Amino acid sequence: MSAKSKKKISIKKPKILGGNKTKPVAKPVEEETSGPRITSDTVAEHREEILSGARRFIYPLQQSRKKVVIISSLIILTVLIGSIVFSSLLLYRYQSTSNFAYRVSQIIPYPVAKVDGSYVEYEKYLFELSYSLFYYSNYNQEGVDIESSEGEQLVKQLQEQALEKVKLDEMARKLAEENGIEVTDEQVDRQIEVIRNQGGIGDSDRSLSDILRNSYNWDIDDLKRTIRLQLIRQSLPRLLDTETINDADAAQQELAAGAKFSDIALKYSDDQLTKDAEGVIGLISRTDTQLPPEFIEAAFSLEEGETSDIVESRFGLHIIKINKVEGDEREVAHVLFQYFDVEQFLRDELEKVDVVNYITIE
Repeated sequence: MSAKSKKKISIKKPKILGGNKTKPVAKPVEEETSGPRITSDTVAEHREEILSGARRFIYPLQQSRKKVVIISSLIILTVLIGSIVFSSLLLYRYQSTSNFAYRVSQIIPYPVAKVDGSYVEYEKYLFELSYSLFYYSNYNQEGVDIESSEGEQLVKQLQEQALEKVKLDEMARKLAEENGIEVTDEQVDRQIEVIRNQGGIGDSDRSLSDILRNSYNWDIDDLKRTIRLQLIRQSLPRLLDTETINDADAAQQELAAGAKFSDIALKYSDDQLTKDAEGVIGLISRTDTQLPPEFIEAAFSLEEGETSDIVESRFGLHIIKINKVEGDEREVAHVLFQYFDVEQFLRDELEKVDVVNYITIE
């Protein structure tokens, strides 16, 4: 065979177990990004985009908050209006005298009357009424049951008296204000000290508080309040009853000039029980409750044979003489210069002004 006729010999590649496919070459992975690249030029744009997305969540929250505020305000307003309506009915329609009604009147300044353009608080009326009811409920010597029909008439009388008193108190306050009369805290405290000495209470606030609570259902502030009103009333005659003041001054001048005390008593004294007996009252002690505390205080500041200056009390003006001292007691004589009737004076003044009652006692 010639070289030209030789056949091409193909050499087969041996098979590889698992096939003849070749492993594909992995393509390079392009780097993924979460968004456009932020630069200093686009930062403002991106910030606004983020904020606008947040507003979609904040706006409904703000709307819900506004609704909560509106609903809460409506609920509070409804409760407030309901409370006012309820308390108004309690005081004006039913005229309740309960402790709850009194507390309501302390919180809300409802008027019970108007005197010459000035409102009188309902609380003042219930204050006056409450201690009267307390006294009759606990120390009723007449044997009247407050819950009975007879007791209802008694309560009605007490209500009328309380309403009249607070109107007279307001008239007294207005007159005192118009005439420049002022009662100071020192005057009130001094009066309490006199009461302590007269009652033998001493300096213990607890003892005084116990007496006030048991007798009137009061505390010390209630006592101060009552004393202030009394002092305002007592101050009016001193300013307005000039005739009585002039008589007291004249009597004192005559005593200083050597006149006998018995003659002065006979000439000037308005005490019909003692003026014909040289003004002698008799033996008194510090705990005497028949005489005003100012009188007791002045009497026990004098020695035997001494005569006082003019002393003022709720009864009027006094000139006091100590005839003799017997142990803890003293024989006392006095000349009384009685002021005009303050209560009647205030009633007369009340009739001269416009008065409106907001309750009717039935």
